[in-house]
Amino acid sequence: MSVEIESVQPPDADRVRHLLTTLSADSALGFSEEALRHYWAVWTVEAIRQRAVDPRQVLMTARVNGQLAGLLLGTSPEGGVATIIWVLVADEYRRQGVGGRMFMEACHRYRLLGCHKIKLTAPTLQAVAFYEKQGMKREGFHPDHWWRKEFWSMGMTL
Repeated sequence: MSVEIESVQPPDADRVRHLLTTLSADSALGFSEEALRHYWAVWTVEAIRQRAVDPRQVLMTARVNGQLAGLLLGTSPEGGVATIIWVLVADEYRRQGVGGRMFMEACHRYRLLGCHKIKLTAPTLQAVAFYEKQGMKREGFHPDHWWRKEFWSMGMTL
């Protein structure tokens, strides 16, 4: 299996937006439609284009044998701390290393930006297990955190 990680470029914004809305709607994540609409309103095509030109943003896609298979969206670091917002992999490519490859590439890119830590919130215990496998540690638990959903805070020194 050939996995290619690519930085999101401004012309990719429509495709990335479609991938985000498709993959984040996965019922396994447990987000309500209202919560998803809120997030999708933030990650518009124009917002993705603007973020794609900012060298401090970490936005990438994964292709498996040429097919779009995953998406990772992070933010600009603050005080040397990077935040990953979304790591999403199409169901047919899960448990094949695609998410792990994107995560490790994001860590590499954030190190190059001078970051000493990476953090995120995980919405399911399955996601927590994935991030623990990548070397992250649980740092907290937030019941009823965002749109009445539980989240686990995860962190890792880079």
